[in-house]
Amino acid sequence: MAEGTVLIVEDDATIARFVELELEHAGFGVLRAGDGPTAIDLLESNDVSLLILDLMLPGKDGIDRIHKVETPALELFPTTQKPALGTVMAGGVR
Repeated sequence: MAEGTVLIVEDDATIARFVELELEHAGFGVLRAGDGPTAIDLLESNDVSLLILDLMLPGKDGIDRIHKVETPALELFPTTQKPALGTVMAGGVR
């Protein structure tokens, strides 16, 4: 039985696939999006429990994209390959 659904928003297919395999092995349902518009479509049409979001998506960053969607029960796990960006506020996006 699935533990919940996780949406991975990552433009690097290798990273996205690695995370997807690990989450599936742990019993989660997984959706993937390689860009912001696809992620928004998936969020609006699925019951997503956790969002793993690349903060450095092409075009606009991930935080800009996620502000377009109202998902009160969604947990956000932001990711980046740029450690100098600092920290993201605990408890979600503001």
